[in-house]
Amino acid sequence: MKPYLNYAVTSLISILFASCQFSLKRYQNQALLSIQKRFPELPIEKGKFKEGYELVRSVEISHPAVTMALYSPQTFEDKQYVILLSNAEGQCYAVPYPSLRYKSYWNYVFDTSKKPAPLKGGNFEYEINKALSTLNLNTQYDGNTVLSEMFRSLLGCHYIRRVDSLELDPKNERYKGYADSCMVMQSKTFKTIMNGASTDKYWRSMAYWSNDGRIFHFDKLDGPDPNKTAYFKIRVFRLPCVVDPCVFRI
Repeated sequence: MKPYLNYAVTSLISILFASCQFSLKRYQNQALLSIQKRFPELPIEKGKFKEGYELVRSVEISHPAVTMALYSPQTFEDKQYVILLSNAEGQCYAVPYPSLRYKSYWNYVFDTSKKPAPLKGGNFEYEINKALSTLNLNTQYDGNTVLSEMFRSLLGCHYIRRVDSLELDPKNERYKGYADSCMVMQSKTFKTIMNGASTDKYWRSMAYWSNDGRIFHFDKLDGPDPNKTAYFKIRVFRLPCVVDPCVFRI
């Protein structure tokens, strides 16, 4: 190839790449702006990703083709993260991942303390399913893969196994001194998460335990065809139990 043709091809590739990067950034910022409008009650940093957020980590999956990124605001002391998902077509969807005190968003299972009004934008379960649907990732197989990688690789959660029974058991010393109402909640959580672990040799959980004490448990509400779309029921448990509802916000 002649030198001037080689230069022209290189320049064209550079222009196309820059154009794609600009379009992706634009879609990312639109996704961020969307959650600012959907969840005015949550402390979501205003502005663009480049200006107000820093990348914590990102994960890429080849099949289904999806990129997941976890962003942290640069100004808030109490970190309120944002999960950004994008597919091969460049479509993006941002999901709020606030701290565990925002109980209206997390909708904790077995939480008997007074609950504030539901958020207009919905909750975590709704947002995840909306993201999968918008990005065409909600077939049973694809959705399972995305959720497993999101909890394990992106959010750094620990996949719950049979040996974790001792840690979750309300008889564990770590829960000594908690109020009776808290122990009732802990006992229900333990039985739900570890149901069948002691009797079924093929048992495996669909639960992930975060470093800050959240347990995410998801089930598919679907039929036998793995290529059909599915809705994922995501239940969020809070460990250890928080007795004083005043520590929670909206």
